[in-house]
Amino acid sequence: MLETAKVDLYLDQQAIDTTTPAGRMSFHITGAFAEFERDMIRGRVNAGLARARARGVQLGRPKVSAKVEADAGQDGLCGSTRKAGAGMTCKPRSVMRCEWLLAVLLLLLLTEPAMPIYLVDPWLDPDAVRGVREEFVTFPGSDPFAPRDIGRAPARTVGGLLFLPATVGRDHATPAVVMLHGSAGMIRDRAKYGPQLAAMGIAVLLVETYDSRRDLATGFVERVLNITETMFVADAYAALTYLATRPEMDPHRVVLAGFSYGGMAAGYALYAQMADAQAPDGLRFAGHVAYYAPCIARFVDSRTTGAPLLMLYGADDQLMQPDRCEQTASEIRRGGSRVDIIAYPGAVHQWDGGMERRLIGRQLRGCRFRVERDGTVRDENTLLPMSGPLLRKIILGLCSSGQPYPIGRDDAVRAQSNRDLGQFLSRVIGEQQGALKQ
Repeated sequence: MLETAKVDLYLDQQAIDTTTPAGRMSFHITGAFAEFERDMIRGRVNAGLARARARGVQLGRPKVSAKVEADAGQDGLCGSTRKAGAGMTCKPRSVMRCEWLLAVLLLLLLTEPAMPIYLVDPWLDPDAVRGVREEFVTFPGSDPFAPRDIGRAPARTVGGLLFLPATVGRDHATPAVVMLHGSAGMIRDRAKYGPQLAAMGIAVLLVETYDSRRDLATGFVERVLNITETMFVADAYAALTYLATRPEMDPHRVVLAGFSYGGMAAGYALYAQMADAQAPDGLRFAGHVAYYAPCIARFVDSRTTGAPLLMLYGADDQLMQPDRCEQTASEIRRGGSRVDIIAYPGAVHQWDGGMERRLIGRQLRGCRFRVERDGTVRDENTLLPMSGPLLRKIILGLCSSGQPYPIGRDDAVRAQSNRDLGQFLSRVIGEQQGALKQ
């Protein structure tokens, strides 16, 4: 009827906007469930009335005398068998019900509900998404080369792309995902996550760690040597602090996700040692997701923030060593966090990218690092501290091999990893969410 009248519906708190495909879908599904439930209730009520009539039951309210009805009208807080005490006023139950109803409505109006997320399967085509807002944002950060440099590192302005759902209020109710790119930078295919998740009610902040540090490095090798995982972690917590200042965002429902190089940082950000140093004010991520992140570092202090970790990688990814990843997961579990590992059969590195299968890069399987309690990153092979670009170059040169590893797009694995990410987000930051089929 609304569509016939060329009228659209916009419900801010319920995240329904019938000008968008996702909004129309949510509206129609909600309406279908409501109509189904109404018909079921009507059917059950009519069946009960029919059975009562068949037994000869007189339906309707029993008749009472005028005196009893008058007395009942004055009955309320005093009870049906007790008289009101001196100075006590009894209210009719109908008035009391109205007062309670008004109190409940007022409480609901004063309570800020969490913005729901609406998961669909498969995810929407990012090129077909409409209504999502995209902003380039900047926020203050820093450049700690290693964890021990946190708090005394040079200041840095960090940039990123923020994708906002079509319907967001100024009530700190919108959940978000902060995403860290890999060593190739923010490739086009990585940016697709922004509109796809925003279309389902989840804001996305794609952090531009490399582009924000063009004065330090521009080429691939320069970036790997001069822009460290600790800088990625610093950017992640700086992004979380920034989102907490936005009136739309719920800072308690933000998940950190990273890919490859950024995936390692997403895992490192889970450790209490990193979180306490980067965000002493207590802001923490609600969950962490590491996409095909090599398990090459361990923390002596394995205490975590308590947030869950989801590790995703391809079973044929030659950068991954399942036994070392399981060891890392066991240490994190002992540190206080739940860890789920999903390995996709036949998948290689960067299955969600745009490149066909090919060989690239250098192997890191021989690299083993240890983060000590004082924040020093030490190579376990040579015991050298990774305290600057020169030592980092020496250490990586010694532990990496010239053998390339395969990468390659796999749309089926991408679709499954989308489902797995969606289930994780539902569990960690979901509110009145649903897994809906298109």
